[in-house]
Amino acid sequence: MFKYSLFIALFLLIIPSASGYVCGDVNNTDGEVNLLDILYLIDYIYKGGEATPVVCQADVNNDGNLNILDIIILIEYKYKDGPAPVNCCLEPGHGDFSIDPVYWSIRSYPGGGGVFIVSLVPGENHSGDVILELDADSCLGAKLDRTVLSAEYPVAEITLYTDAEADTLVYIIALTAYNNDTSVTVILDVDVMMWFHSGPSGFIDKMDDMLVWVENNYPEMGSFAGRDWYYYFTYPQIWVVEHWTNLDDDWELRFCCHATIPPDDWSMIRLRRRGDVTPCLAVRRESDGTIYEIPIWEYPIIFGY
Repeated sequence: MFKYSLFIALFLLIIPSASGYVCGDVNNTDGEVNLLDILYLIDYIYKGGEATPVVCQADVNNDGNLNILDIIILIEYKYKDGPAPVNCCLEPGHGDFSIDPVYWSIRSYPGGGGVFIVSLVPGENHSGDVILELDADSCLGAKLDRTVLSAEYPVAEITLYTDAEADTLVYIIALTAYNNDTSVTVILDVDVMMWFHSGPSGFIDKMDDMLVWVENNYPEMGSFAGRDWYYYFTYPQIWVVEHWTNLDDDWELRFCCHATIPPDDWSMIRLRRRGDVTPCLAVRRESDGTIYEIPIWEYPIIFGY
């Protein structure tokens, strides 16, 4: 089906060492991952291509082998919004460490979502990178935002996009972190509960009012207009005070509203930059439209998250 074998073999014999390559750029021609890289890898694995100096560059799951798993990772990344391959040619670091989740358990529901935040805690003799691998039921749609932790990037997030057909069960997520000396597995659980999917449409004006207040009072945080939020109920099966989480590439926006009549229909938002462990701002809106900053700890948290 693919007629590239001879060309690939000749081309790969003259390219330089893997240092500096873009992980997954199997043909090393354009500095990005695209369809040609997927075709090259398929042809190499299944059409008998000769040994090549870019084996580690094409080994996108860093397991020491070139196989169908590497092809799947590239396809998922290119066409299904999967995580970018970043582990190529990576030599994991040394020494002891631990992985610290901000919380260990969340609720979700069919068609909902969720987010876990974990951070690297290095030991006294730790150095170099820590590799992350995720094992979760496919119905959770779990995705890691990064697969390597380091001193420069010590925080990772697991975002859930729970399938609308998911069964209502408690699911286990296993996050394994390892280097050359230490391996740690963190077990997280997701209680998928019977609930309906809805957005904060009836209260969106209140949320927008608070975001405008943030823009006016904290211009360094940028604009929140026109953002494409992925939203879900933070706490399914909770009434009276309704809670939503809104996610985009930059922010986790928590929003809650006392779903009643004046003067008790207050609302709040809490903002956390994606990649940070802790929130940076909380704001409250009273029934009469008065908006002001509140201590972050005053934003209501249920079930530990």
